Amino acid sequence: MANFNCVTGAPALGQPFCPCLCCPCCLGDSFLSASSGITVTHYDAVVGKLAPVAIPLLVSLGPCFQPCYKISDATGVCCVATDPKRPSASSKPVVIFAKRTVADLSTYTAAFTKYGTAAMEGPGVRACFSFVDRDTDNTVVQFTWADSASDLPAVPADLAACYAGGPESDFCVVWGGWDAAVKEALEADPKCKYEFGTETRGFLK
Repeated sequence: MANFNCVTGAPALGQPFCPCLCCPCCLGDSFLSASSGITVTHYDAVVGKLAPVAIPLLVSLGPCFQPCYKISDATGVCCVATDPKRPSASSKPVVIFAKRTVADLSTYTAAFTKYGTAAMEGPGVRACFSFVDRDTDNTVVQFTWADSASDLPAVPADLAACYAGGPESDFCVVWGGWDAAVKEALEADPKCKYEFGTETRGFLK
């Protein structure tokens, strides 16, 4: 069933963009993308074009607005004031993002599958996954998110044995509430370059 433009009444299917992008009805219309062959909405098309520019800009402006966010949270200027006794107020989550070179992908996949499955059974682990880097041979990307440093799962020997890179090619970035024990355990691996930050952050791709 074809969607129709709410302003002109013309079929939206096949139109590259809606003439009235500010109208919610038009943004919801879908059209067939000639390049991908996938039916998408005008909203998706607009966001897809702006995201590569808008996301880095918003990220760079984040520190400028941080004082405003703190004032807003404390006073409730823009919303209900947050409770300082809430569990999240004292939460110190840890986020780890790594890119590692492995000797054999099948061996690594088996080892990480076992590791990740066991890690996700822990109540304090929010995410623990890995996928193959499409741009670099024998390279994988890892992401781990835990509620605290004590909730981080230890890397087993069979998984550590899969790594075949060095600090010039492999890196690991740790954000949030890591402690000296986490730093010491990670830096015991000489095959990777480690960076540590105290602010809680993540990544988008």
